[in-house]
Amino acid sequence: FGFDVIAPLLQFSRLTKLDLHWLCTSDVDDKAFQNMVQSWPQLEEFCFGSGYRWLVPPSLTFTGLVYLIHHCRNLHRIDMRFVACSIDVDSEPFSTTLPNHRIAHLFVGFSPIVDPMAVACQLRALLPHLPSVTRHKWDPRHDDREVPFDEEWNKVDEYLQ
Repeated sequence: FGFDVIAPLLQFSRLTKLDLHWLCTSDVDDKAFQNMVQSWPQLEEFCFGSGYRWLVPPSLTFTGLVYLIHHCRNLHRIDMRFVACSIDVDSEPFSTTLPNHRIAHLFVGFSPIVDPMAVACQLRALLPHLPSVTRHKWDPRHDDREVPFDEEWNKVDEYLQ
């Protein structure tokens, strides 16, 4: 699955809730994602590839998250996987994106993260009312694997609180 599955939905510009939690989003990059979210400016809830414990890394980066926040000003809930990394806050899209005070829920699944402090600072600037970031956990009764990037996301949560 990839962008071809999503393309028919682009015509529905008045969507307020879009749940594509089942979709493996590893083929959707930031540019394709920008084109998608520009089509749905009324979104309030957005679930994108977050329903399963995908271990395939996403192509989306923090820039994709910024595009979503920039183009969908009514959002209050985001569930999506992306590579959380520091970006240049002085260039677009970050520099032209206003903070969203509505978003109080961000679910990242098993999103990879680099430089948790930079990511936390960027999240705080864009989502000032975000209390923490939620993610997948393994059920310790059935799986004793370590949760990917758990320590890094815990650092983000510490900063946000």
